[in-house]
Amino acid sequence: MIRQLLSMTFLFLLAPISVTANSVEREPIRINLGAEPQTLDPLLATDLVGSVVLSALMEGLVDVDANEVPQPRVAKSWEHSEDYTTWTFHLRDDAKWHNGDPVTAHDFVWAIRRLLTPETGAQYANYAYSFLRDGEEWYKAGGNNGEMEFTAVEAVDDHTLVYNLANPTPFFPSVLQLFTWLPLHRKTVEQHGDRWALSPDTYVGNGPFRFTRYQSGHRVTATLADNYHSRGDIHWSEVQFYFIDSETTANTAFLRGDLDVSITVPLPEIDSWRGKPEFNLKEVFGTFFLVYNTQRAPFDDARVRRAFNMSINRRLITTQVTRRNEPTSEGVIPRGFESARGGDYRDHAGNMIGPRNLEKARQLMEEAGYPEGRGFPRTEFLFETSEQQRMIGEQLQSMWRRAFNVDVRLQNVEWGVLLSRTRQQEYQVARLGWYGDYLDPMTFLELFISDSAQNRPAYNNPKYDDLIARARAETDPVKREDLMIEAERILIEEDAVVCPLFTYSVPTLVRRDIEGIDRTMTGSLIWLHARPRAR
Repeated sequence: MIRQLLSMTFLFLLAPISVTANSVEREPIRINLGAEPQTLDPLLATDLVGSVVLSALMEGLVDVDANEVPQPRVAKSWEHSEDYTTWTFHLRDDAKWHNGDPVTAHDFVWAIRRLLTPETGAQYANYAYSFLRDGEEWYKAGGNNGEMEFTAVEAVDDHTLVYNLANPTPFFPSVLQLFTWLPLHRKTVEQHGDRWALSPDTYVGNGPFRFTRYQSGHRVTATLADNYHSRGDIHWSEVQFYFIDSETTANTAFLRGDLDVSITVPLPEIDSWRGKPEFNLKEVFGTFFLVYNTQRAPFDDARVRRAFNMSINRRLITTQVTRRNEPTSEGVIPRGFESARGGDYRDHAGNMIGPRNLEKARQLMEEAGYPEGRGFPRTEFLFETSEQQRMIGEQLQSMWRRAFNVDVRLQNVEWGVLLSRTRQQEYQVARLGWYGDYLDPMTFLELFISDSAQNRPAYNNPKYDDLIARARAETDPVKREDLMIEAERILIEEDAVVCPLFTYSVPTLVRRDIEGIDRTMTGSLIWLHARPRAR
């Protein structure tokens, strides 16, 4: 209740702005993200809202447009070896840190070394080292604290950066859009340690905007940087990121003119917004799914997991709850990835979810020792605080009660708490989801290898791990795809480690007098080069 009141309070503190096409002065842009980022340290970040804030404060080698085509940022050009295992990036010479220091290739190398040092605690470390030559070995040898030479990423000179990859990776530039690969200002991090990213006073970025104000639980404000190399391309004097977790409150703020952009829309309001110029709904490469704690009863039994999966009416959720008519899942990998054989990956992988089957589900529960729900232990479904997640949770709770006569209790927590508890396996079944980090099915499958920091189900199947390792090393694209399809089949059909529900369709509200706001196919908000619409 206190958090809700606080959100309502700062609606009255926001001053409306007037954006005109002929205005000489830049105006601020106000964006609601719906949740507060876990961290603004790019090496420790894991969430989508964090990536949006980091897109203002930091800048990497490349970014991507709405079609996921890499665009130059700190890198002005790049080339690759014939086998796609060596990538060379040429950095622009006018890129600056906000304190005036030049951004160099050495800043990227130092950041990667820190990422791949275990004591840093980066959850994306295994994701990064899976691409880099000897990256895993260097990490497991202690990273900066070990004695192994680091050759995966090299600064040839201040403006030439070379990545040596473990396997051929034609899509590597699109991989570099992720915050994991951002540079760091070494002197700042060494001086302030892990606390460097907690305050505008100690934060040194290299992005279009300089971190100027932080109000915990409410807002991050960043001001257009005087020394940003492409300052003339930015049409905003500052950006204000709000963390209004109540979708109803955010909707009211938008209607009042107190927000310019919001990435949350209350479910009951979807139909009223549909068809209006302020509203955009985009299907992206992301899957909404449930995860089961495979190390904790009752979901340590694959039969229970499979039964719960089979009992869900996915179409009811997308039509009656979310009201966005999202495509229901056929596997953990959504449609939209091109197959090595041509067409869509899912056309070749097939539907691994299958139709709802209550008879088979009840039979599995009986085989697991819970006939008609008798003896089923107390179970909690964990989700983050939001109207949408509560409504989805209530539908799942009802479906499981009707199917098995079991009582699954709902527990909502803040987004950061959800991520922390699932990471530490302090849950039984929880709602999560994943937006692809790059344009390849592996961005979903690698989440569930046994040593992945994103392995929230604590899944451990050597056969699955072996298939993923072989797929990473396979140079024949068709054989590689076959390995990934078999790995996904084991994950979904046999072990039922996750329960994919639907492909994300992400809503965005944008004021009519602003143009250029969009989403990438991996769900990120495109806003930096938006502008007031000409009149």
